[in-house]
Amino acid sequence: MMSLRRGVTLVELLVTLAILGILASVTTTAARRIERPDPLAPATVLSDSVTAAIAQARVITIALPVGGKIVYAVALPSGAVVADSAFDVDAFTGRRNAR
Repeated sequence: MMSLRRGVTLVELLVTLAILGILASVTTTAARRIERPDPLAPATVLSDSVTAAIAQARVITIALPVGGKIVYAVALPSGAVVADSAFDVDAFTGRRNAR
């Protein structure tokens, strides 16, 4: 008669916990390397303004110094952006153009 094996052995449990520990340490060290964007960078200001324009359902005008001159952008409640070419953003999405 063959008996059914139920449960797990202690070795299987220890191997599983060791693998989970290694994965957790790799994930933690990778997450620490993520750089935070500069809150005063034009792209960050524009992104935050688009989010606020959508949330508040109003037009937001932005004026920022870029490269020694003042550039303007308008964030619309639809999520669209009308901006100076110095921002280098897509008018429909408000995201930076691919280079």
